[in-house]
Amino acid sequence: MDAAQVLGQPAATTTAATTQAATTQAATTQAATTQATGDADWHKDWEPELREMVTSKSYKSPKDVAHALHAAQKLIGADKIPVPKEGDVPGYRAAMLKLGASDKAEDYTGALPKELADDAVAKELAAFALEEKVPVGMFKGAMAKMAAKLTSIVSEHGEAQKAKHATELKALDTEWGAKSGEQYESAARFADKVLDEIKMPPEVMTAMVNAIGPGWANKLMAFAGGLSGEARFVSGETRGSSGAAMTPQQATAAIAEKMGDKVFAKRLEDNDATAHAELNRLLAFKNGQTPDEFAAALRAAPSRFPNLVG
Repeated sequence: MDAAQVLGQPAATTTAATTQAATTQAATTQAATTQATGDADWHKDWEPELREMVTSKSYKSPKDVAHALHAAQKLIGADKIPVPKEGDVPGYRAAMLKLGASDKAEDYTGALPKELADDAVAKELAAFALEEKVPVGMFKGAMAKMAAKLTSIVSEHGEAQKAKHATELKALDTEWGAKSGEQYESAARFADKVLDEIKMPPEVMTAMVNAIGPGWANKLMAFAGGLSGEARFVSGETRGSSGAAMTPQQATAAIAEKMGDKVFAKRLEDNDATAHAELNRLLAFKNGQTPDEFAAALRAAPSRFPNLVG
């Protein structure tokens, strides 16, 4: 009980101490209210997008923002690959290894698609990728695209080449006219002679035909056959009294010799055009005909020649 109460003073009467206490309480309440209002508006002068970010992240003070920024900076540098300066070979190598390059040659040769696994150029590219530290995944993807493109180009080229060859042979048929059969026979015989006598590998002749085209190849072989005397077999200039370039007995012996030749027999089995042409020539002589006469008669009535072989 204070003095005022002891003295029996009215309750409305206040003392300086009471007034001071009331004033202190009011000031404390006002300060708390001001602080609360100020905290809510600590970012009121920031740009709208920054204020929106602060609100969405529930940051309560600038200190919260500072903590978030510090954490983000540590994360950004965690997996950073420094860009090497020009001429910094070790730095470049280290950077490329982090990006997926390899020090193992087999990683690059193993990345080659099966279509290029044995290709010499592709192997050189694999060695280059190893030396230059190209990321293996990048190299594998590039080589797969290259293989697909090469396959497409080869296929398109093959179809175009077939069409071109067919056009050339059609033109040659027109040029040779009625003698086309004789000319083709002469060309085939001389080509067979080249393959047999000078031992030219068939793939070499195929490469030549593909290079100059079948039109010029057949004209060349027919012309060369004429110069070497091959054409006289089909023109009849060397016929003997039997009317054939060789006697039936000679032809029969030659057929037996040819059929006993495993290489020649394999060529027949593989439908080699020159081998079939040579056999037809011998069959014609066996029947006392030129190859052209034999071919015409066979087309007209194949059943008339039951004893062509044997």
